Amino acid sequence: KLQVTGRAYCSGNNTVGGTALIKQAAPTAKSTTATLTIAELLTKIITASGTSYTLTLPTGTLTDAGIVMSADYAFEWSIISTDSGTVTLGAGIDHTIVGTATVLAGISARFSTRKTAADTFVTYRIA
Repeated sequence: KLQVTGRAYCSGNNTVGGTALIKQAAPTAKSTTATLTIAELLTKIITASGTSYTLTLPTGTLTDAGIVMSADYAFEWSIISTDSGTVTLGAGIDHTIVGTATVLAGISARFSTRKTAADTFVTYRIA
């Protein structure tokens, strides 16, 4: 399990010219229908190529099992559509979506996933 306490993206005092640096894992690449894992969401970037398909969020239980965080904490992540197809984000059990769940071809979307209770999450489209 990954633990989120305080600042989720920065550890220590990593700055350059006053700008905080974040550790960025290699993006998760998807090209067909799949259920996303919490580990994939925590890479913070999902690139999507290929024809139109659905990426489903993990269930609330799987999300809670993959990251230790208290209610009302959240993490942000993005989908970048790199091809001509659209990507639709699907809701998992006890993991709902607020806002437009479709990422159009050639567009990126930013999301915030918030824990609301044990095994219960809401993912908001924020940009």
